[in-house]
Amino acid sequence: MRVATLVLLIACGGDEASPGADSDVDTDADTDGGDCAPGESPCDGVCARLDRDEANCGTCGTVCDPDGVCAFGECAEACTDLGLQDCTGECVDLATDLANCGECANACDVRELCLLGSCESKCGKLADCGGSCINVENDLNHCGRCDNPCGATETCAEGVCRCPDGTTDCSGTCVDTNWSDDHCGRCDSTCSFDRDCSSGICTCSGATTDCDGFCVDTKTDSQNCDGCGNVCGDDLCWNCEDRGAGASCFEDCVACACG
Repeated sequence: MRVATLVLLIACGGDEASPGADSDVDTDADTDGGDCAPGESPCDGVCARLDRDEANCGTCGTVCDPDGVCAFGECAEACTDLGLQDCTGECVDLATDLANCGECANACDVRELCLLGSCESKCGKLADCGGSCINVENDLNHCGRCDNPCGATETCAEGVCRCPDGTTDCSGTCVDTNWSDDHCGRCDSTCSFDRDCSSGICTCSGATTDCDGFCVDTKTDSQNCDGCGNVCGDDLCWNCEDRGAGASCFEDCVACACG
């Protein structure tokens, strides 16, 4: 075809074509590597994986034996010679290969690593909670395990929701049982309306006194006048101070007396 072209050019009086002007494009020209995928290297016009290419093993142009293999840039007669496993024609390290972890075709999850032949969380010693690596030993929203939140007043310590020192966990709320009217001394021990919690004991409020389980004002209670059990009968219980100066009092004018 080239000879015919030259004859035609001469017959028409044209100049002879310059060398190479009509030659085919050289498809074997070296690439600059710009078109090679990540992990590939340009080798004499082709993109090669130097870690596994038996024609470019480790370096461009290093050819393995026809019956040999190339793995991790080394030529060997078989995968086992390199301490590797043949999985569908490819030498893999079962201890670290994500697609063949521990055994061929055992693929790890996208959020896992292959460690010593076992698929493990990328978080290592941390917990994978919804794609986030969490220390469940002290996380308030994931205490002890994922999605296990502590109460508003609790802290997370060693993976357990706990109340601060000096308080008690009562149904998820940390309370000081020394002074809580709803949890006095212990959880769910409620003081009555006329009592306050003091040092973990429901005591009578204000100036009242506990007489047989009832909070009374011994200054005015005729059944407990000036003391529990001191009954005035039909008389009233008076507070001498309340009656004013010159008041008539029984005996030595105690704080209260019947009269």
